[in-house]
Amino acid sequence: MNTITNFNVQNTNVKQNTPKSNINFQGRTYLKPTMLPKFIIKEQINNRKEEIAHILGKNPDFIMNMTHKSSNQRFLFLNVLTDKFSVKKFNLRSNNEEIKKDSDIVIDIYKSIKKPTKEHCEIANKFRGSFDVLKRIFKATNDNTKNLKFVQKVDKEVLNIKGFENVKRPQLTAELLESKNAESYVNDFPKYKSYLILHREDENAVKNLDKMVENKTFNSQKYDIELQTNNIFNGYLLKETPILNKAKINSIHTKEGNEFLKCFLDNFGPTEESLKAGNDVDIINMYKSTTKENLSIRKKIMNKFQYSQFTDTKIKEKNNKITDLNILFNKIDKDKNVKKFIMKVIPDDAGCSPDINTIGEYNNILDAVPAKKLNIFYKNAENIMYQTKGEERIKALKEHLEDPFFMTERAKEIHEYNIQEGFAKKPTIFSKTRKVITNKLNQLRDKLTPDVVKTNIKPEVKETENIQSNPVINIIKPIELPKANEVKPVVDIDSKVIEKAQSEKIVNDVKPVIKSEPKDIIKDVKNDAIDKGFVKEQVESTNTIDKSVKLSKTAPKLPNAKKLAVINDVNGVIEKKLGAKTLGEQKSDYAKKATKMRLNMLPEIFASIRETRAADKANGIKSKYSNKDALALYEKINGKNKKLVNYMLKKRNADGTRKFNIKDIITTLDDAEKQVIQNKKIAPKKYNAQSERNYYNNIFDTNVAIYGQLEKAKKQAIK
Repeated sequence: MNTITNFNVQNTNVKQNTPKSNINFQGRTYLKPTMLPKFIIKEQINNRKEEIAHILGKNPDFIMNMTHKSSNQRFLFLNVLTDKFSVKKFNLRSNNEEIKKDSDIVIDIYKSIKKPTKEHCEIANKFRGSFDVLKRIFKATNDNTKNLKFVQKVDKEVLNIKGFENVKRPQLTAELLESKNAESYVNDFPKYKSYLILHREDENAVKNLDKMVENKTFNSQKYDIELQTNNIFNGYLLKETPILNKAKINSIHTKEGNEFLKCFLDNFGPTEESLKAGNDVDIINMYKSTTKENLSIRKKIMNKFQYSQFTDTKIKEKNNKITDLNILFNKIDKDKNVKKFIMKVIPDDAGCSPDINTIGEYNNILDAVPAKKLNIFYKNAENIMYQTKGEERIKALKEHLEDPFFMTERAKEIHEYNIQEGFAKKPTIFSKTRKVITNKLNQLRDKLTPDVVKTNIKPEVKETENIQSNPVINIIKPIELPKANEVKPVVDIDSKVIEKAQSEKIVNDVKPVIKSEPKDIIKDVKNDAIDKGFVKEQVESTNTIDKSVKLSKTAPKLPNAKKLAVINDVNGVIEKKLGAKTLGEQKSDYAKKATKMRLNMLPEIFASIRETRAADKANGIKSKYSNKDALALYEKINGKNKKLVNYMLKKRNADGTRKFNIKDIITTLDDAEKQVIQNKKIAPKKYNAQSERNYYNNIFDTNVAIYGQLEKAKKQAIK
C-alpha cells in the first residue's frame, strides 16, 4: 500500500533526495514535494486521500472535495488525526455508533483549524483521551500558540507524569482552558502545577480551584509541600503511622527536613515492623531538628553506614541503629566539639578511618571521654582506636588518652617483628621528643580551654518530643570597677563657648573664647573636622566667657615612602588577579591593610585559591572559592599569626595537593580569635599580648607535630 510517506521514485529520472532535503516529523521522513515531479506528488496524495476516506468511513469524493487546495501542513494534520482514529477504531471494532461519532469529530476538527501548526500535530498525536475532549481542547485554545504550549505542558507534566496508562481524566486540560480564570492558569502554570498533579483525578478540581482563585485563598506553597511529601511516601513506599504520616510532615515541613528524610530512607529503609516498634518517633525528632547547618554532617554519617542496611537480619538491631542515630545527632547539635570529632573520624570516600562499624560505637566513645579532650588529643585517640576494639577501646581511651606512645601487647610484637625484618625503623630521639613536646602542649591546651558546650542548635529550631534541650547558663562575673581617683574626667564641649576653628592651623594651646551663636559654631567645627580628617576634639570649658577652651586635634598621617611602595606592590598583585568589579570594591581595603608581611603572602594566597578551584573543576564540583576570599585572609594576617598562616598556606600532602584550603585557614583564625577573646575574659589581667602570641605558636607547633614540617624546613634541619 502506497502512502504519502512512501514515495516510489526508482523509475524516474529524479535524483535521490539527500537527508537535508527531507522533512522529519514524529519518526517519519517526508520527502519535500518540490523535489518530485508534480504528477507523482498528485498521484501519491490522491492514493492517501482514498485511504483516509476508507479509514474514516467516508465517500472518497467527499474527502477529495474537502481537501481540495489544502496546504501540505493541513493535509499532514489530517493524516495525524486519521492515524489516531485508526488505532481507536481497531480497539472499538464492533461499536459502530462510537466509530461514526469519532469519524465525524475528526472531520469537524480538521475543518475548524485552517492553519494547523506543529503544536496541533503533536497534541493530536500524543493525546490519550477521546476525540470529543480533543475537539473541546482545540476549540478552547483558539489556535493561540501560548495556549497550545500550555496543553502540551499539562499533558507532559500533569497527566502523563506517571506514564500513559495512568491518564484517567484527560478532560482536565479542556476544563482549565474553558475556565474564566484560564488566562491566569496559562500564564502562571508553575504556580498551579502541584495542585493539578494532586487533584488530577478529582472531577471538581477546576471548580474548587476557581473558587480559591476568585476568593484569593489559593496557597501554592501548601500544595508544593503536599506534593513533595506525597512523592517521598509513595516513592519510598513508606508506611504511615499515627506519628509519622503525610499530615504530620506537611505541618512541620522544611526543605532541610525533606532532604534528610530522603537520605535516611535511601540508606536505612525502615520496615513497617520497625516503625511500629517506635522508630517513627526517632525519625520525626530527627526531621524536626535538621537545619541548614547540620544537614551536611547528618548526610555524611548516614551515607557512611549505608552498606549495613541489608545486613540487619533482626528488627531489634535495625531499631537500635535508628535510635542510636537520633542520639548521635542530638550530641552533635548540642556540642560543636562532637561535630569536630565526628568529621575527623568519618573520612572522605578515598580516606581511611579507625574501624568503627556501628553508630552505637560513636555514642559509647563520646559517653566515655569528653569530645573536647578527644579533639585535643586526637592523634593519641586515633592511635588507640586503630589498635583496639569494643570494650578494650573504651577502657584504653579513658586511661591512656594522654599517652602518645600507647601500644597493645599485640601491636608491640608486630612492631618489633617489623623492625627485625627491616620493614620499619626504630623511632629516633627527635621523633620521640617531638611527640613528648606536642603532648605537653596539648595538655596545656586542655587546661586552658574551658569546658563550655558550644551549641549548634539555632534558637528558632523547635524542641521535639524526645530531644531534651538543656538550658545554657551564662555565669556573669562581677566587673571590677576602677577607684574614684583613677577615673579621668571626661570634658564635654559647651556649644555656647566654642569659637570657629581655623581650618589651616593645628591648635594645641589655650586661647580665649569669644561668645557666638552655638549652632553656627558646631556646624563650622564639625565641617572643619571632617574636611581635615581630625580624629577627635577635646574641649575644656565653662559657661563664662572668661574661661578658655583647649582644642586638641590630630592631623591625618599621610603614607610615607615605604608605605606607598608597599601599597603600589599590593596593587600590582591584585590588579592581575581581581576582576574590574572586585578590584573597585576591594582596592581601598587592600591599601588600608597593606604591609610588607601581608604583601609577601599575597601571591601564595591567590595560588592556593587557583589550585583549589582547579581541583574542584577536575572533580566535577562547582567551586565555592573565589578571589574575593583572598581579602578575608589578607586582613587577618598579623605578627602573632603570620607563622601559622604561612605554614598552612604552604603545607602540602604527599601527592602534592594543598593540605589546607583558603577557608580552612580563615576558619582556623576565626576559631583562634574567639578563643583568645574567651581567654581574656577568664584572666583579663594575666592574659597579655605575649600570651596571645604563645597561643598561636601552640597551634603552629601542634600542626607541625601532626602534619610535619614544610619541605624546605626539613632540608635545613638535615643540613
